[in-house]
Amino acid sequence: MKMKQTATWEWMLAGVALLFALTLACSQYAPEEAAAAHAAAEVVLPAPAPAQDPGQKIFTGKGICYTCHGPAGKGTPLAPDLTDGEWLNTDGSLAGIEAIVKAGVAKPVKHPAPMPPMGGAKLSAGEIRAVAAYVYSLSQK
Repeated sequence: MKMKQTATWEWMLAGVALLFALTLACSQYAPEEAAAAHAAAEVVLPAPAPAQDPGQKIFTGKGICYTCHGPAGKGTPLAPDLTDGEWLNTDGSLAGIEAIVKAGVAKPVKHPAPMPPMGGAKLSAGEIRAVAAYVYSLSQK
């Protein structure tokens, strides 16, 4: 005797029907409690994220600066901390940081990893200025 195989979609349809029936049955037996619980459940939406600085967006995205300097610019064994005000390969001025971003650091003073021009990314002149301004702002806090 052969048994008919049930298709996956038939099982899914049966599951949906069962779930609907259970929901309907539960709401019929305790409508006041369900309504009170639903009314008491306050929908709390998350606060919108602060607008990201364009330079920060490049630092943590396209510019891939975070891979060596860390996501917050606090440094890693590969590259220096950009937040402490101590500058190793430049004077720390906005122009100096922009020059470093553009040209890279072939022989870093303390860290083992050289920084290729633009960190290895392809950045426009505007993107270089934006990420340099963001890095400069990190050391000014």
